[in-house]
Amino acid sequence: MTEVKISGRKKAAYSIYKKMKSKHLKFAEVLDMYGFRVVVKNVSDCYQTLGIIHNLYKPLPGRFKDYIALPKVNGYQSLHTILFGPSKVFIEVQIRSKDMDFVSEYGIAAHWHYKNKGANPKELANNWLGSLLDIQENSGTSIEFLEETKVDLFPSTIFVFTPEGDIIQLPPKSTALDFAYAIHTKVGSHTLKVKVDQISTALSHRLKTGQTVEIITDESAKPQPSWLKMVVTPRAKTCIKAKLKEESVAELTQLGEYLLTNALRHQGDGEPITEEKWQECLTDLKCDNKTDLFIKIALSEVLISFVLNKLHTKECDIDANRISIKGTKSNPINFARCCYPIPGDKVFGVLTNSKGLVLHRDDCGNLLRAKQKGEQWLKVDWQTEGDEEFEVAICVKIENRRGMLASIANAIAKMNVNIENIEVEERDHAMKGLNIVISVPNIAKLDEAMYTIKSLEFVHSVVRSSNSKKH
Repeated sequence: MTEVKISGRKKAAYSIYKKMKSKHLKFAEVLDMYGFRVVVKNVSDCYQTLGIIHNLYKPLPGRFKDYIALPKVNGYQSLHTILFGPSKVFIEVQIRSKDMDFVSEYGIAAHWHYKNKGANPKELANNWLGSLLDIQENSGTSIEFLEETKVDLFPSTIFVFTPEGDIIQLPPKSTALDFAYAIHTKVGSHTLKVKVDQISTALSHRLKTGQTVEIITDESAKPQPSWLKMVVTPRAKTCIKAKLKEESVAELTQLGEYLLTNALRHQGDGEPITEEKWQECLTDLKCDNKTDLFIKIALSEVLISFVLNKLHTKECDIDANRISIKGTKSNPINFARCCYPIPGDKVFGVLTNSKGLVLHRDDCGNLLRAKQKGEQWLKVDWQTEGDEEFEVAICVKIENRRGMLASIANAIAKMNVNIENIEVEERDHAMKGLNIVISVPNIAKLDEAMYTIKSLEFVHSVVRSSNSKKH
C-alpha cells in the first residue's frame, strides 16, 4: 500500500453526553470515545488494512460492520470495527477508499465524481435520490414529506434477499409488503401473496436480516387502505396513497357518469347534447371538464336535476332522483352493511362523500337518518342479471335434537342453495339458535328457502337478520 491517510479524534465530553442521552447508554457503553479514520487507495487495500489492524489489536466481537459489501441505502461505504486498544481503551476505526471518503464528506451529489462508471454505490445513490423525488411528488405538504423521509434519513438497515440472490436493503420493522415495493412499484401494487424462506406468510410479516423473500403477483390485486398500516418505508407509503387516490377518482368518475347517463336516458327527449351546450353547462357549474362534473355529481356537490336543466333548454319534468340498475358487477354501487339489501327488496341509494352510491333497504334506520340530515338520496329500480347471487344471513330457532343440523343442511341443498356459513348459539338445554348464511339470487329465492326451513317439524322460527353481504 502506497497511499494511506490516517486521521484521529477524541470525542468531546458534550458529544459523549449527547450520545448517552439519545442512545440511553451508560458511560462504559460508549465505545467510540477514540476514533481513527484510515483512507486508502482502493477496496482491496481496505480489507488488507483491516487484517493488519486486527492483527495488532483484538476486535470487539459483534461490533464489526462491512458497509462495503453491504452499502447503506444512501450509498455510504466503509469498514467499521471496534478494537481493544492500549490501556483497555476501546477504539473505533473506519476504513474506506478515497472515493468512499469523498461521498461520505460531500454527500449524494458526490457520486457523479466516481471514476468507476459501473460502481454500485453510484446506482444506490441514484435510486435513493429517485425515491426522494417520488416521495416529494406524492406528498401533499412539506410536513408530510419530512415525516415520510425520516425512516430513510436515520436508518439501521436490514438486508434480505430475492430468490435470485439479490440484496435488498430495508429499514427496521420493514414488512414483506415493503420488500415488494422496494423491488418495483408495480410489483408492490399487484402483490397477492408472499413467501419468506419458502413459507407462505402475511403481507404484514416483519422481515429479519438474511431472510429470502418471494413475491407472488396478480394483475387483479390492488392496494387496499389497510396496506398503509402494514408498511414503514416512505416509498411504499407514498405509492399506496397515490394508487388509492387514483382509484378513488376513477370510481367517483364512473359513478357520476353512470348517474347522469341514467338520468338522461330516463328523460328521453331524443335531443342530442351539443359540445357547445356541454361547455356552457361546465362553465355555469364551475367544472373544469366532464370528469370534474362526474366527480361532483358522485359527491353530491352538484344535483343531477341542476345538470339536466343546464343541458336542456326546457325544464326537466322527470324524476331526476330515480335511477335504474341492471346488475351490479360493472356498476359503481356499494351495499350498506347495516341492512344488506338484495334484489326484490325496496331499496334507496344514498350518495355519500366516502363511498359514493350506497344502497339501503327502505326500512333501514340509517336511511331514515340520512334523509333527515338532508343527504341526497335516490329511488332505485333494481334488476339483476341471472348469474348474480347475494349472501343473506337468517336466524333459525330449533329444538335441541340430534341430527337436526344435517336435516336443515339437506333441505337447503335440495333447493340448489349454497350454505356459506353456519354458527350455533346455545340458547338453553332445550333450544338452539342457528345463524346461517346462504347465497340467493333474489328475495323470492330467500322466501322459498325460509319457508322450506320453517316447514321442518323441529324448527320454531326463521327470520332474516341484517348481517348479509353481496359476493
